[in-house]
Amino acid sequence: IVTKFIHDISNCDNDKCWLKALRVLRNLPINASYDLAQGLLCTNKHSREVQMAALHVIKAADPSLYDMKLINTLIKLFRNTCPQPTSTGESQLAVDILLK
Repeated sequence: IVTKFIHDISNCDNDKCWLKALRVLRNLPINASYDLAQGLLCTNKHSREVQMAALHVIKAADPSLYDMKLINTLIKLFRNTCPQPTSTGESQLAVDILLK
């Protein structure tokens, strides 16, 4: 039921929808929320606001879910080597997650 709920609320095609979905997913720190948020990082498809919301979802998740793919993505965010420029806030949040 939870997986279907997550799928339904994350069936988005614009950033406004993603922001609403990520706000809900932040309160559901489970594997499915984490996986969805990780897929929104370091792309040129979403706004900075969506990326920040995705970082907050990941920060709320259990650190045992973190893998090398996420760690490498967070390092890219910190170093500002993603397709879109990284803000200072995004860089700081990426480091906070890495240090968690």
